Amino acid sequence: MGRGSDSKGPAHRTDPEVLEPDISAAEAAEPAVSSEPEVSEPLPQQDPGDSFDGACNICGRAQVFTRNHASLREGYSCAQCRSLLRDRGQAERIIRQYTQAGASTIAELIDEPGFRELSIWEPGTVGPFRAYFGPLPNYVMSGYWPDVPLGEERDGLRCEDLMAVTFPDESFDLVITSDIFEHVRKPYVGFAEVHRILRPGGRHIFSIPVQAPMREVTIERVDTSSDEDVFLLEPRYHGGPGNGRHLVYNDFGRDLIPHLVDVGFDTEVVAFDTVSPEASRLLTFDSLKRTSR
Repeated sequence: MGRGSDSKGPAHRTDPEVLEPDISAAEAAEPAVSSEPEVSEPLPQQDPGDSFDGACNICGRAQVFTRNHASLREGYSCAQCRSLLRDRGQAERIIRQYTQAGASTIAELIDEPGFRELSIWEPGTVGPFRAYFGPLPNYVMSGYWPDVPLGEERDGLRCEDLMAVTFPDESFDLVITSDIFEHVRKPYVGFAEVHRILRPGGRHIFSIPVQAPMREVTIERVDTSSDEDVFLLEPRYHGGPGNGRHLVYNDFGRDLIPHLVDVGFDTEVVAFDTVSPEASRLLTFDSLKRTSR
């Protein structure tokens, strides 16, 4: 499920080569089609074993995390901050890369002076990080509205398009995107823009709707080679803020990784670190801007 789109239209598994395609032969022959968000219904029956004890790495609350959702990425919500599993996958990577004083939660990390000095951009308008990062001095959040000039504001929120970002080169240390790039009409233009505005050694930590095992090859749902969208498959939309509907342009596969190398990123695909075999299928992407091409 998309959370707003800035586009028109301990042990970690880090090697994408170990991941296998996540579509069955039947799905390959006849791709699933949905006009609803990727995740729209709770599980009709809950497997009592599909839960695990832990502490939320965003707010710190200890609890039992239960899937309670048809999608593992959208499940296992925190009873306190309402973060989803995919949010905590990103949080895990952010903490791992940026703590200097042993923070184990985002709530602790934001008090570390080194993290407070980072320049951070997070496209989109909802999600659990914003409540914590909002007070930081160099944090920028943005939305996208086709009737607002890029770089200008609506209701105090900057308008940005990931395919035509208005920030100067090397503006940020960290960019965070959560289930946005599947909705970007030309995603590699967007990834190149993120690369451009990151400082050398900066990171793009992001989620997209994939999990292990990951499909081999990206499925292009829409031909964007001309100015007009040409549907190759039945249109699929994910929900967003204000009951918005965001078109899915691509179902990404692990061929994403060499494309990101071409852009200038070294990318790790990281499985969620948990005792739950099911929850550990969650994948988070951590792209480092190389200091030299």
